[in-house]
Amino acid sequence: MSSSESRRIHIEAWQTNRTSQAAYCREHGLNTKTFGNWVRKASCRSGYSVACVDSGHDQVNTYLKRI
Repeated sequence: MSSSESRRIHIEAWQTNRTSQAAYCREHGLNTKTFGNWVRKASCRSGYSVACVDSGHDQVNTYLKRI
């Protein structure tokens, strides 16, 4: 599996998981800053933007379709 495919799989799993990036990274042993960069780059390529929503404890990132 290529590294880009691995990134895509992690991003899709995180979106399905409905947890914060920080929580997902803790569960999977990923660096939060690196994972955030992956998400940001993927959102630019896909035409989606990432919005941060404060859930109280962690920031929860939500994908919003570009209008």
